[in-house]
Amino acid sequence: MATKEKLPHFKGPSRVEKMCHWCKKKQQPDMPNFQACGRCKEGPCKVNADAKKSVSQVGGDVTQKIATFKKWHALQVDLLRQAFICALDLAHAPSAVEDHCIMLRLEQKANASLLPPADKYEPTIGMVLTNDEAIDILNQIGDGKGVMESGKASHEHMKRKGGLGVATLLLEAHGMIDVTRIVLPSLDGARKIQRMDDWGTEHWVEKLKERLDMAADGKSVKFQFTK
Repeated sequence: MATKEKLPHFKGPSRVEKMCHWCKKKQQPDMPNFQACGRCKEGPCKVNADAKKSVSQVGGDVTQKIATFKKWHALQVDLLRQAFICALDLAHAPSAVEDHCIMLRLEQKANASLLPPADKYEPTIGMVLTNDEAIDILNQIGDGKGVMESGKASHEHMKRKGGLGVATLLLEAHGMIDVTRIVLPSLDGARKIQRMDDWGTEHWVEKLKERLDMAADGKSVKFQFTK
């Protein structure tokens, strides 16, 4: 049976600032509140939410693959957070989050069409990058510096709330890189996670794959934020 480890709950910065997490549109006083995602705790405006929904409904193999991949990593926030914490050894080096990120290359499983959304991908290669190295990689497809700096406000906001900030992950699949950000716990929370299940800085990719397989079998130990 899965064990749920209680960690501090942090409301996403977009909900505190009452703006869309994606396009920065301000919430209007006379309009309904933006609905927040139950996992990332952020809130997109209706226009953006509708646009994301429509992407998943557009035909085309590439569009479907992108939508499938995004759904997968949205369902794996807890394990991706633990991968980041262990890869950077945040329990002992919390300042590493300031100038480092991780990159993961994932492949769709051969029998993915028969599997539920949370089980369709597996990691093959992972590495810890400096932010400058990440910028160089992202510059090949756009404004790398702009993408990396776009997460600074959220990172500082979550630090002020008592957490370690926001983790930046570069997730590669289907020839695309999706930059994902995940709220981190406090230093005490990171220490508790590593004390209970430390994947180490050398074998965290293998451990992530192992835990994903265990989750597919309903045997994983989960560490998650609770209210």
